[in-house]
Amino acid sequence: MVEKLLLIGTCLATLVVIGYTSKALGNVDDAFVKIIGNLLLGFTSLRYITLVIYGFVYDLSLLNSVRYFYYASSIGVTMLTALAVWNVIPFLKERIAPISYLACFLPWILFYLYVIIKQPTQIVENALFGYELMLIPPFNRYLSIVQGSFIGIIVLLCIIGIIGYKHLQIRIELFIIILAQLLLVIDGVSISKAMHHFFRLFTVTEAFALWTVYYAFFYTLKTIKRPIKNAS
Repeated sequence: MVEKLLLIGTCLATLVVIGYTSKALGNVDDAFVKIIGNLLLGFTSLRYITLVIYGFVYDLSLLNSVRYFYYASSIGVTMLTALAVWNVIPFLKERIAPISYLACFLPWILFYLYVIIKQPTQIVENALFGYELMLIPPFNRYLSIVQGSFIGIIVLLCIIGIIGYKHLQIRIELFIIILAQLLLVIDGVSISKAMHHFFRLFTVTEAFALWTVYYAFFYTLKTIKRPIKNAS
C-alpha cells in the first residue's frame, strides 16, 4: 500500500509542476509556443492520471481504454524540452521560428505518435503497482534508440548555448536541462535492466524534466537578444 501511496504522491506532484509550467508559458510572446506548449502539457497530464488508474484499477477494459495516454510523456516531455531549449538560447529564438524548429524534430514526433496511436504494447501485472503497460519487442529497443538520439541532440544544443553565452541565467537553465536529460537516461537504463524500484522512479525524473521546462519559461530573458558571436 505504501508503494501505491507514493505513486499517487509523485503523480500529483508532477501534475502540480505541469500546472505551474502552463502558467509560466504566459511569459512567452509567441502564440504558437503558448498553444502547442499547453496542448502538450494537457496531453502529458493524462499520463499521470493513467498511471494512478493502472495502479489501482483491475478492470482490463478500462485499462485498455486509457492505454493511449500511458506514454503521453514520450512526446510531451520531449517536445516541451525542445521548446524550452529554443526559448533559452537567444540565437535559436532570433533565427528560427518555433514551428520550423519543431519541424526539425519531425522524425521523433512521428515515431512517438506511432507508438501512442498504434500501441505496440501489452498490459502486464506488477507486484507493487497493480498493472503497467509495456512496449513489446522490438519497440522497447526502438524507443530507447529514438529517445537516446533525442537526448543527445538536446544536450549538444545546451552545450553550444553554454559555450556561446556567458550570461549566468542562460547557463544555469541549460545546465539543469542537461541534468534532467542525464537523469532520464539513467532511469531508462534501470528500467531496461529490469531493476525494481520502491516507487515509480520515472515519475520523479519526468517531474524534474518538466520543472526544468517551467524554469526555462518562467525566467524568460527578453532583454538578451545578441547572437552568439557578440555574446559577452
